[in-house]
Formats: sequence, structure tokens, C-alpha cells
Amino acid sequence: MPKLIRPHVALEVITPDEVAECWDGVLDAGMYDPLWAVVRDYEKIDREDCGPFDVVGVNSVASFWRKFTKEQRIKLNELAERNER
Repeated sequence: MPKLIRPHVALEVITPDEVAECWDGVLDAGMYDPLWAVVRDYEKIDREDCGPFDVVGVNSVASFWRKFTKEQRIKLNELAERNER
């Protein structure tokens, strides 16, 4: 049975566009375009009726995990490990 690749904990709160634009190594890992590709699927948020903690995790990389290939998931977890330091 293949090993399930779970998202790094950092990927549960950060959005794909933030990773693409702010994390080191994204371009070298070939993840810039795949991250931006899921942005069009973001859930719309009515920010008028919510507090800052109501949106934590909404549109996170982890919420789009199934859209990434196995190889991309591995790269995302490696990027998370590198960028959490």
C-alpha cells in the first residue's frame, strides 16, 4: 500500500499564492506555476462578517492538496521544512 503524503503543518494555514510569492526555493522546485494554478479555485470570503481567526486555513495549500501530484506534494513539504526555519 502506498504511503500517504500528508501536508506539513505550515501548509494548513498558508495560501498557495503566499507560498509562491514569499517562500525561498519555489521557483527552483518548479512549484510557482502549480501553486498559482489553484488560486482560481479559492473559496470566496465575505471579510465584512468575519474576524481574523475565521479565515485561518481557508484556501490553504492543504485544502488543495488533492490537486497536486505526489511529486509536487513532496516538494511542497520540503519547501515547508526549509522555510519554517
